[in-house]
Amino acid sequence: MIEPEDKLFGFHIAAPILAIGLWWFAWSVPPPVQGVSAWISITSMAFFDSAVVEFDCVLSGFLTDVYATYAASANAPVAFLRATMSGTFPLFGTQMFKGLGNNIALYILAGLATAYCGIAALFGVYGASVRRSPFAEITWATAQDDTRGLDVRNDAGSHEGSLEKAGPTTWT
Repeated sequence: MIEPEDKLFGFHIAAPILAIGLWWFAWSVPPPVQGVSAWISITSMAFFDSAVVEFDCVLSGFLTDVYATYAASANAPVAFLRATMSGTFPLFGTQMFKGLGNNIALYILAGLATAYCGIAALFGVYGASVRRSPFAEITWATAQDDTRGLDVRNDAGSHEGSLEKAGPTTWT
């Protein structure tokens, strides 16, 4: 059986790709590198972008698998954190890049991304403990119940129209 933690493979791959993309970008923007095509820096951002998209997809999928019924409540803090970071970074980002210079500011961000690789490893080790939450236990037990299949036949026996519970248990 596939555990939700098994689906975090993309997270473990994306974390180092994010760090690699930011380090590459930090090393390839002027002033340290002169006379190099802008495409080198642009290509490094493809790594960064793909990692960010992978984080979004994998983490929301993991939380949805773990908290099935409460998936919206589990994903809301992630969306809130992403929106908060997106809203606050412009407040200090310009001053950071002007004050420190492009390269030093990017080195700081790349260092943070490198530290973030440790969080991916922690998810691999402690990801199952997330399911110890009372909300996650309820939804995980429900998902493991083999008698909770859906029968999409209506009263006439055809597959059009209603959705009703198959088996002895009822929806609560």
